[in-house]
Amino acid sequence: MENSIQEIPIKSFDDYCAAIKKYPPPRLFRGVSKAEYDLIPKIGRIRDAVDNGLERMAFDIFKRDARPHLEQVPPGNDWEWLAIAQHHGLMTRLLDWTDNPLVGLYFAVEKDHKTECAVYMLHLPNIPADAPTISQGPFEIKEVYLFTPPHVTRRITAQSGLFTIHPRPNISYGNSFIKFIIPAASRVQIRRALRTFGIKRAALFPDLDGVSESINDNVRNPL
Repeated sequence: MENSIQEIPIKSFDDYCAAIKKYPPPRLFRGVSKAEYDLIPKIGRIRDAVDNGLERMAFDIFKRDARPHLEQVPPGNDWEWLAIAQHHGLMTRLLDWTDNPLVGLYFAVEKDHKTECAVYMLHLPNIPADAPTISQGPFEIKEVYLFTPPHVTRRITAQSGLFTIHPRPNISYGNSFIKFIIPAASRVQIRRALRTFGIKRAALFPDLDGVSESINDNVRNPL
């Protein structure tokens, strides 16, 4: 499937809210800090990492080394492990999405880049239902699936998070998208607006790192 992307310019928080109301649920959102970014999982951006076995090696090392740091019972299968690894920064074949449009917007504007950012919106009927997590492992699937993980981390819950999983992660995800394009000059204003609705780092990353970064943003950009 080839990409079909309709780009919609957004200048403010109110613009964004008005625009998404035109596209009723069910839908998913993915914010990107630079509008030029394609929908390619992190592991797919590393040359030959999938074909030469580095992806599986990194995943196996994560499962071994992460156990002492887990706050809950270890995951029961590779799907749950993959969700944890993704949310803690390991390069995987997952792409993060959220069904909360404000969370998607936050991840687009959270950094102070001097370039346009964007929010991709995907209608759920355009993608197969949840991945066959019982009958197949995450490295055995043959098409892109939605993956709704059990809420194995507080971050996934806080971010209303779910994923797409990609059998060929080095190829940009092809589907029909709405792409909201946001100018760099609007980042701070939109972050301030999101803060008034409780969408901030401390809420989305419920740990001390999230608390600290929220305070830093308040200092840099007071209401």
